[in-house]
Amino acid sequence: MPLGKEDVQSIRADLADLTLFEAMLKQKGIDGLIIACDDCNEDHRNSWADLIGNMIRLLAGETIAPGHGSSDGTYVTWDWCRGYAAAYSSDVPRYTS
Repeated sequence: MPLGKEDVQSIRADLADLTLFEAMLKQKGIDGLIIACDDCNEDHRNSWADLIGNMIRLLAGETIAPGHGSSDGTYVTWDWCRGYAAAYSSDVPRYTS
């Protein structure tokens, strides 16, 4: 079943967010995201590359599988990334010593 216009827009927005998160966080040692799986009630660790690849596959109409990234490494939630990005990009003055 082809994606609807709203689905495509949502996936593109998520893809843009993921690209931003990776650019901001990979260099700080964050390896990807933890995604809560409704099907198995488990948390899946997903690398940035796997997540971005899955979004691209979704846009191409392909099927994706949940990620099972390494248990070694540092993974954070989507909400944590959004909060970090919001704080990082806010207009609050930054003071350095």
